[in-house]
Amino acid sequence: MPIEVEAPIGQITNLGNFTITDTGQFLYPYDQEINEPDLLSIVSHYENNQQNNYSNMKSYYRGYHKAILDKPAKDAYKPDNRIIVNFPRKAVIDFNGFFIGNRVKIDSPEDNVDQLISEWTQQNNFEDILLEVSKECSEFGHSYLLVYQDIDGNTCVTNCDPINTFLIYENTQSRKPKYAVQFSYNNQGQEIITLYDDTYIRTFVQDGTGLNGLRLDSSILNPYQTIPVIEFLENSDRLALCADILSLIDALDKAMSEKANDVDYFADAYMKMINVNLDEKSLEKLRDSRLINVKGNQANGQPDVGFLQKPSADETQEHLIDRLVSSIYNIAGITNMNDSSFSGNVTGVALQMKFKPMQNMAKAKSLKFTASLRQVFQCVFALNPSVSSDAWSQLSFQFTQNVPTNTQDVISLLNAGFGKLPLDVLYRQIPFIDDPEQAVKDFKDEQQEGQQAVQGLMEPRDDSQSGDE
Repeated sequence: MPIEVEAPIGQITNLGNFTITDTGQFLYPYDQEINEPDLLSIVSHYENNQQNNYSNMKSYYRGYHKAILDKPAKDAYKPDNRIIVNFPRKAVIDFNGFFIGNRVKIDSPEDNVDQLISEWTQQNNFEDILLEVSKECSEFGHSYLLVYQDIDGNTCVTNCDPINTFLIYENTQSRKPKYAVQFSYNNQGQEIITLYDDTYIRTFVQDGTGLNGLRLDSSILNPYQTIPVIEFLENSDRLALCADILSLIDALDKAMSEKANDVDYFADAYMKMINVNLDEKSLEKLRDSRLINVKGNQANGQPDVGFLQKPSADETQEHLIDRLVSSIYNIAGITNMNDSSFSGNVTGVALQMKFKPMQNMAKAKSLKFTASLRQVFQCVFALNPSVSSDAWSQLSFQFTQNVPTNTQDVISLLNAGFGKLPLDVLYRQIPFIDDPEQAVKDFKDEQQEGQQAVQGLMEPRDDSQSGDE
């Protein structure tokens, strides 16, 4: 995996007051409020450009590979297989099972904050939502979480893919989010645009009235005082997991389809009949019967009956398919669990090396997710008076990669570190312990109960009371 370096982002497009970077970010003057014409302009640009790219990535993930499926049809008598090798879906599922298959451990130095986080994450199925947003990040390159209040006033969260959601940033070095935009269409075909900023949540309807046909439908105060739409990144380039290998996937689909066509060809090979006289009725069905009849010019020509065969390229095709599969796994950075090197008893070090590319990507992604998760809990804590205003900034997040582990090695680690490291630090290294703090508390409770039981056995008995009984 190439090293990610923070470099100046090139400005490639100017659209009115907007600047669009080469990573698809929209920049807007930090000291200027957005107006209706600019809002309509950027939404229209997004629908006509970025949305098409995201729809294409979604098609690949869902198994609709246009390069092979939209090819012109061959003649009816020719084999025309269209085989889809849906690697994008496999890559996204495998990588996110590795990255976030284990629950993210969220810790705070304050006990009441830990309790609040535990209750809120369970009530909102946050683990499942975070998995979905992580998959969308791999599918599209980035995605969003929206924090909102339900009709009962509870703070909730949901994931939003980038097909109809985007952020607008300040044109400063900090690139702080200035606005969030969501758009959709109602039953009358009118476009609904929701605009978020630090102060208001406004909804516009494009119904032909108002300025530029855009009417302000509602405006409410933003209770969080920060934009409640938080962006999650796959990487700093906002590139989807399979963005670099689409041409290889198309080539693999084509190679597999042609391979299947060759199998059909040999199953339905033409029969040649030389110097064999057939009647006209039989000749009319030659193509359907896959039969070729050639009459010799010589009167004494000997009949020749057999099958036509084209040169076989089976070995060449197999080499191409193997090379394509290998290149797809290598460039995507996904470990091929079907590799023959996994067939034996792989040692712990060798296993770590096999997963090294995925570990590198997961580490970079976890850093991006940590920053975004803090913004999520900034919104969650904003309406809870029992939590300090900066509690969200003190949170720590531990991502445990879902790598096959040797239980014996884990037990050895516990034995080696016991008495030398704090229990909470030691327990955080154990993949099967979801809540290190609770595990420490349970351990201490068990120790205390054991000590009390031992003390009870060692206390002298009162024989006089025993005799009275």
